[in-house]
Amino acid sequence: MIDARRRSLDSPLFTLAEVREGPERRLLAHVDALILGGPPVAKRLLSPALDDALQPGFVAAAALALLYSDDADAHQALLARLDAALEPALRMHLTWAFGRCTRRGVVARVAEGLDPASALGCLARLEVFVHQQVDLGARLGTLLETQQAQLRPACAWLLRCCTEPGIARSWLPRLLLSEDAETRANAIESGLILGLPEAWEHALAVAERPGPLRARALTWLASLGDAALHRRLIAALANDKQPAALLRALGHCGRVAAIDACLEWLGAPRIGPLVAELMHGIAGLPREQDDGNEPLWRDDDDDDDDMPPLEQDLETDLELHSDELLPLPDPEVVTHWWQTRRAAFDPSARYLLGHPHGPQAFALALCTTSTRRRPALAFELAARSHGQALLDCGALGARQRVQERRAEQVELNWRREHTGGARWR
Repeated sequence: MIDARRRSLDSPLFTLAEVREGPERRLLAHVDALILGGPPVAKRLLSPALDDALQPGFVAAAALALLYSDDADAHQALLARLDAALEPALRMHLTWAFGRCTRRGVVARVAEGLDPASALGCLARLEVFVHQQVDLGARLGTLLETQQAQLRPACAWLLRCCTEPGIARSWLPRLLLSEDAETRANAIESGLILGLPEAWEHALAVAERPGPLRARALTWLASLGDAALHRRLIAALANDKQPAALLRALGHCGRVAAIDACLEWLGAPRIGPLVAELMHGIAGLPREQDDGNEPLWRDDDDDDDDMPPLEQDLETDLELHSDELLPLPDPEVVTHWWQTRRAAFDPSARYLLGHPHGPQAFALALCTTSTRRRPALAFELAARSHGQALLDCGALGARQRVQERRAEQVELNWRREHTGGARWR
């Protein structure tokens, strides 16, 4: 159930509301049942399950149930297991439980044992703070001064939450130069959110060349770039031999020129669905069939071409990538849909789901767009609010709704735009 919810949070098939009513509701019902079992269930089932590295998903549910119990000894035992978890999958699920628990006092208990001398435990606790978006204040600078490389990715992320004057300005320029990809990515993103000029230069540099960070960098540029940079990104489509990352990013640029540039690819088997998703993000192409008109989407239920041979079933990973779950557009119908609406869009403006780029469109998008598009929207809100509106797209749905309501009260800079600079081509 943990894995089902995780997949639903990076899917073109779910909105946040659908996640809450589907995979998350089933997960929380399971956790509630474990809590209702009381001390006998906790002692005989939950506590022993914490040592089962072969079922980390059940570990997460058991840990969350124990955190909502009133057993102080169980809480301490959980913290001890968090500190000692050597298996990455086990640690990930334990940090998930601590990170998603909203019970008062949980974060304070995790913070009490934050000891840089215990590198493994310290890393696990920092990962909890990333989930909880904790402001560590001056302690974050102290952790960075330890020079422990394994702590730096989480610290680079947490800098966007830090309100202690000078810490981000002192450390981000150094972390931007990190050779570790995760540290550098988190530092660039934190720097963009906090408005650090050097971060934009690094984002441009990362987007120039192939690498593990390019896809994220392209989305940063599409979200925060100006019209000139968007034109260059759109022009780059013509020479990009693997345009999937660029198409995903351009879905957040808001420019109708992006639709015009890739409309002819709607019929391409792998690229066509990405083009249709781009059209949804910019012009509001419906995710469902359009009001009884000619169907926008093809029915691919009978398409077995990509199924592995039966003799390979036990050896093949059958989990589909998020891109593979995108619906197949009908090229002629979708093209006609766009041609009848094209004149209503201003080529010089930005759009989101067919509405002018701005607070109303973002509020609508967060409610109605697919979960896989939400992280980019959350990043843009964080950057336009200078870190005051942080949405955790992995949090439980109720908490995400609270964060969205808080974001509505924050002043956002909708005019913020970055230029491409002379280096990007």
